[in-house]
Amino acid sequence: CNAQGEDSFDVNIRAKNVSAGLFGDSTTLDYIELGFILAKGDILAYQPVSVYGGLGISEPVEYAGFSMERFNFTAALGLEEVYIGAGGGGSFSDMAMDMSAFFGRTCDDTRVSEIDPQSAHLLPFGTDVPSPFTGLYLRGEVSAPIPVLDFGCALQIGFRGSAGSWITLEPLAQVGGILGGAALGSVACVGSVRGQVNTVGAIDINGKPYFAGEAFVIAGAGADCDRWTWTDVGRSRKDRWCGTGDFKTGVSYENGDWSYVPGLPSVLH
Repeated sequence: CNAQGEDSFDVNIRAKNVSAGLFGDSTTLDYIELGFILAKGDILAYQPVSVYGGLGISEPVEYAGFSMERFNFTAALGLEEVYIGAGGGGSFSDMAMDMSAFFGRTCDDTRVSEIDPQSAHLLPFGTDVPSPFTGLYLRGEVSAPIPVLDFGCALQIGFRGSAGSWITLEPLAQVGGILGGAALGSVACVGSVRGQVNTVGAIDINGKPYFAGEAFVIAGAGADCDRWTWTDVGRSRKDRWCGTGDFKTGVSYENGDWSYVPGLPSVLH
């Protein structure tokens, strides 16, 4: 990336907390941006060689019984970057879903994690500074009302499944996937609990395998605990009308070595 070197520069226009009308209601965009990369040209002193943009929403948007919990979109077209990505999550009645997809090449791998924050824990991103990413990434989660036990709000238990896959060319050629499941429940009409296990497997171009597994348990109590949105510990801590506590642990295998992350309980959020 940055093949033009000092002969190019980035013009970025980014606004935060922008009010907009969606589905007839007013909501606030976390950000909306439009950018250009300009380089010295033969006809003009500087001419555009790339254009990019995106937006993000984390404020719930209600429409006809459907609640959109988050939405992110990004795209670029240029000499060094060509990509499109979108991700979002929402719920309808007792059904919830979260879908994310990214395809193409970007010089900044945070473009992928903006679409799906979970990708930062799955893909071979750089650890210090943003690095190029080229590939295809897909991940989805669906929670359907398939009760194992249903005694009204006094006691409910159901399940949720998640799956995803990716193929990358840079920063590391790799093929991988994720598979996970969760059990969700409510107790005494005010308490909620969720337990989830995720497993990740990948193999790179050199034949080196990678495996990781994580498990977490979240418990909460309050007037409105949205346990189907607790796809990770971070999201559960943002549940406005529910006090939560959590426990998370994990194991991984990389470069021939196993490592274990001991968990510690965390309350009250």
